[in-house]
Amino acid sequence: MEYLILFSPFIIGIIIALLNNPTIDNNVDKFQNWLSYRKQKITPSSSKFNKFLTRPFLWIALKVKEWTNSIKHSGVKSGLRIALYMFI
Repeated sequence: MEYLILFSPFIIGIIIALLNNPTIDNNVDKFQNWLSYRKQKITPSSSKFNKFLTRPFLWIALKVKEWTNSIKHSGVKSGLRIALYMFI
């Protein structure tokens, strides 16, 4: 049972990659654009919540985008990004 919980993001990512739906790709791109917007908006902020929780989360999430940019197949790229976001 624990393995199902651990591997569920991979299973969902594989299903998304196999679907290769442009709507899913567009929604993942919108989510990443929103993350970029949020990071730009809170970077000057110096609150402890933003400094120790929000900014590190956004940094990791945007690194996922950077790491997966070289993948050519849009379905695989979206599936991998969603799986990695679920692990974050």
